[in-house]
Amino acid sequence: MERVFLMLALLCTSLLLSIGVINPESPVMWLASTSVGFAVVRAAMIAGLAALLLTHPPRNKYLREGIGIAAAGLAGWVLVGMYEPGVSMKLLDQLSLLQFSISAGLAALEREIPVPVQSTKSKTSKAKHSTTKQRKTRATA
Repeated sequence: MERVFLMLALLCTSLLLSIGVINPESPVMWLASTSVGFAVVRAAMIAGLAALLLTHPPRNKYLREGIGIAAAGLAGWVLVGMYEPGVSMKLLDQLSLLQFSISAGLAALEREIPVPVQSTKSKTSKAKHSTTKQRKTRATA
């Protein structure tokens, strides 16, 4: 389910970035900003989402921390832009930034999966068992 959220966030963000670069006068962009600053933020979000999609759990600790901090920062920026009267942010910008923040935040909060360790007892018991068989075959021969 995590991969579905990441893929949808990547799809929406890349769609906004490509439409904003190719055709900024499109009706879709009436609800999103076409400034260079937002294009840079969207490109960084795409890079972060691609990094999360290309790596498999357990991910690198520093990758998770960096993306988690970026997700929390963007969520805070959206909430300030939503409720602060002097700061204006368009609707699709708010939704795409929140979508990235939620999906990347969930991926950053993954817990580490313990790697199973093979016990040495099973190796020694197999070795003892094989030597016992060899002794028996030698005694009968």
